[in-house]
Amino acid sequence: MIRLNFWFCLASGLVVGLLALRTPAQQSQLEPIWPVAIERAAAEAGIPLSAISVVVKGSRGETLLALNEGLPRKTGSVMKLLTTFVALQQLGPQFRFHTDFLADPNPRHPGQWSVALRGGGDSGFQYSDLLELLKQAQSQGVHAVKESIVVDRRRFMQENQLNSGIDVAPDSLSGIAPDALSIGYSAVEVRLPENHQGRIEVDPPFQVVSSSSLNRLKRTPCQKDWDEGLHLIPQEGQQEKLNLIGNWPSHCPEAVLHRAPLSPRKQLAWSMRLAMKQLGLSNQSEVSEGPAPSYAKVSIRYPSRPLERMVRDINKYSNNVAARTLLMNLAAENGVLPARAEDGAQVIQKWLKSRNLEFPELVIENGSGLSHKEVMSAGHLAGFLMTISKEEIFSSFLDSLPIPGEMGTLQKRFLVRADRLQWHLKTGRLDGVRTLAGFHVGVNGELTTVVCMVEHTNTDRVQILQEAILNWVQLKEIDTNTSPQRQTYLP
Repeated sequence: MIRLNFWFCLASGLVVGLLALRTPAQQSQLEPIWPVAIERAAAEAGIPLSAISVVVKGSRGETLLALNEGLPRKTGSVMKLLTTFVALQQLGPQFRFHTDFLADPNPRHPGQWSVALRGGGDSGFQYSDLLELLKQAQSQGVHAVKESIVVDRRRFMQENQLNSGIDVAPDSLSGIAPDALSIGYSAVEVRLPENHQGRIEVDPPFQVVSSSSLNRLKRTPCQKDWDEGLHLIPQEGQQEKLNLIGNWPSHCPEAVLHRAPLSPRKQLAWSMRLAMKQLGLSNQSEVSEGPAPSYAKVSIRYPSRPLERMVRDINKYSNNVAARTLLMNLAAENGVLPARAEDGAQVIQKWLKSRNLEFPELVIENGSGLSHKEVMSAGHLAGFLMTISKEEIFSSFLDSLPIPGEMGTLQKRFLVRADRLQWHLKTGRLDGVRTLAGFHVGVNGELTTVVCMVEHTNTDRVQILQEAILNWVQLKEIDTNTSPQRQTYLP
């Protein structure tokens, strides 16, 4: 008996010694650290586990972490992942939309033309593109426009503001509805000079007038986020003129505002007048709505940027109006005219079914995530990401996702991470909602898929939770010699 106890103690001591010699990576594989890590991070963030859904999948599709994976959650902007990938897959990275310019001469008045513009769903059509299009028309003999300028927007069913009940400021970009023909995402860019030194630059080049109240308050101290209180409104009774209202304190750095004070129709009409004046085109006409003629003597098809570049802007900068427009374009390119958002949603659902992806809880309202109605489970979102990682165009899609510390929505987030350049992540944000989804590219090129979805009133510190999950994945990546086992935690 004494001899047995001796050998037992000796063996126990050897086991303890070997455990003490484990590397951190080996330790992370052997110990169930997931529940501890998630509980500590969630507690520090002040978010209950019931409000959190997390799924992490390995490169072979194996589930490594799972928490509330089957619960439907509001998606926020991670919904853009579905919209943009299906568009890339169906249309191709080099696909281009077109804006058509059509003109017919007036037989009674030589040199005078009637003009029509037909929208083709190019959400990135800028004022500079309008100038170039009109220059091409000039080179083909269009120098004076006498008749009405007809704008054909029939590609899309016309929408008003969002139907999701989200409160937005009158000139907020979030309130812009998709349009078959718009200028600059139907937004106005205003560049305010540093310390009030210099002139205000505007694109499109409308005239911006500072209100008297703004001038009286300009000597107040510069506060954090001071530019969020500045708004643009059309000047009553004036064309191509906007009022800048709010507090613009002195001693503030240069700021760039993006506001949407005009409807897409009015912004196009204002832009047309300015562009024709800038190019010296004689114009005695008004802009009206209607069908473009089926034939014309001058016909110009002006191409958009390639779709892969448009998708980069949507995902890196979380452009809501471009994402909503892309959803409508999915329907239009599948033969549904005029296209509606629900038609585009059906295209995505049909594509998912073609890949045997059945997501009964999935709701797509506008394709951008700017809606409290759009929901999906973390498990199904992770499954979608795993499936598309095997598709031929995946590299184009992966390049469109923000990288921490670089341009876009993650430019100032996750900066201290040593592995930040290995992450390609899309984040989402609504009132009471924070989401994150994307990929970690390992040193051996293998992908780990990560999804984190949170619904709670206290989301201000959610990045603590997100960092804990990213750290867990990084630890798993360090040790490439062992296969991590699934760890499911049910609170």
